[in-house]
Amino acid sequence: MKIENLLYQVLNAIPLSIWVLFALAMILRIGASIWGPKLKGWIGERVTSRIGLGRLPKTGYSVYNDLYLPRPDAQGTTQIDHVVVSRYGLFVVETKNYKGWIFGSEGGKRWTVSLGRQNFQFQNPLHQNELHIRALSEYLKVERNLFVSIVFFVGQSAFKTDLPPNVLETGLRDYIRSFQKEQIGDDDVERINRSLANLDRSLDRRSLAKTHSKAIQNRMSQQPVG
Repeated sequence: MKIENLLYQVLNAIPLSIWVLFALAMILRIGASIWGPKLKGWIGERVTSRIGLGRLPKTGYSVYNDLYLPRPDAQGTTQIDHVVVSRYGLFVVETKNYKGWIFGSEGGKRWTVSLGRQNFQFQNPLHQNELHIRALSEYLKVERNLFVSIVFFVGQSAFKTDLPPNVLETGLRDYIRSFQKEQIGDDDVERINRSLANLDRSLDRRSLAKTHSKAIQNRMSQQPVG
């Protein structure tokens, strides 16, 4: 039997589902190499919105994803991964999708991801989320003490330093539901939901994502080296 015929029979015997999975894996691998952090961030946000926040009770909790607001310092926009509105507070969730060991502290300016011999730093997500809360506080005309900041890590990561209880790897839904003291009246909850729903519908996310990314690059280029 010719080698070409043998190869044809072997390939033809592989189920279509295997080919589909192989093609999907290649697409994800190529996409990761091209888009890198953007793709990882997008996946992390979808995992959080569908699995973590999607399981919250529909009655009493409203979830908004991927919101853009002006920065309090007027230097462009800030992108907010997730906001959960309830009578028990306004939960602002920053999602991080990293693989490796996570080192950081509540007050540290930067945290570190360690994977084998590779290490890289990223902005303290608690500080990052504080900017989001300030923007939301100004936009919604809501006091800061009604917000709850949460950082949620998805992916294969492990904390190697003590981090605050609002930095999570699992249990996002349970953490939010652990807040049971009513903080916001029904009228204010309705007003906040109406404002965020209007914002959600009005956003041109594709255009905003581009200008937001350029603004970040400009701010980084203006930072002093060293």
